[in-house]
Amino acid sequence: MWVWTKRNPSGASVVDPHDPNTVYVAALGGLWNANPERGVFKTTDGGKTWNKVLFINNDTGVVDLAIDPQSTNILYAGAYERRRTAYGFNGGGPDGGIYKTNDAGATWRKITNGLPYADGSDVGRIAITVYPRNPNIVYARVQNLKGGFYRSEDKGENWTKMSDTNPRPSYFGVLAVDPNNDLRIWVGGAPLYSSEDGGKSFVTSRGQVYTATITLSGLIRHDSNHMMVGVDGGIYMSRDGGHSWDHDNILAIGQFLRSHRQQREALQSLRRLAGQRKLVRPFANIFMVAS
Repeated sequence: MWVWTKRNPSGASVVDPHDPNTVYVAALGGLWNANPERGVFKTTDGGKTWNKVLFINNDTGVVDLAIDPQSTNILYAGAYERRRTAYGFNGGGPDGGIYKTNDAGATWRKITNGLPYADGSDVGRIAITVYPRNPNIVYARVQNLKGGFYRSEDKGENWTKMSDTNPRPSYFGVLAVDPNNDLRIWVGGAPLYSSEDGGKSFVTSRGQVYTATITLSGLIRHDSNHMMVGVDGGIYMSRDGGHSWDHDNILAIGQFLRSHRQQREALQSLRRLAGQRKLVRPFANIFMVAS
């Protein structure tokens, strides 16, 4: 049983494919202030106890993690400095970037070769994924003034910029690689971006959905056409490689963006749900925007 004692935001988590009791969690830390609950946390006993294995500073957390599925001592962490204030949002800093460990988190080093922040400039949100059939190949989205989409062919030691593509990274900061084709890439955005040439070029015609998370054939690696996408408005599924999508609108979930109530009638309201487009009337005098 999991018992949560803190509620600071966390990022991605990865499970060692050879040992399910070993789990790594990316911790962004507090959104409004500096605090030490940031970095990468690791458990080797299925979550009973945790150790902080990567800590950069009180302002820089970790938003994404990727593990080498063959050499599981190798992990990549996307460090991200961000701060919310009452008047805005700061999403970047000089200590962010891609950090790599070769010894299961005992030591980490910042990777800079070929990446846009090698000059010491601020870096924002990063997303990382490893191609499972050949873990030498690693992809990353890097938010920077000169950032974009990057590919490594030597386990993240050196990087090549493939394109400028990186749509609204602070919100859609996810990516996935086809488990059977290292040149087929999916990048979160509004709508979903796809590439057939390793990120050199992208199109949006195969993903007319707004993406927050992407799961590509998570349990069905022999069928790359089977995809699931999680969005504000629910879950979409494709069985033809993203050419068509079914909206599995069966979950009682929603994300309200705005609500308006008439002053004269307390029960009459108009609400807008994220990812939803048309009006329905579930009750006599309550209107909701739903799919």
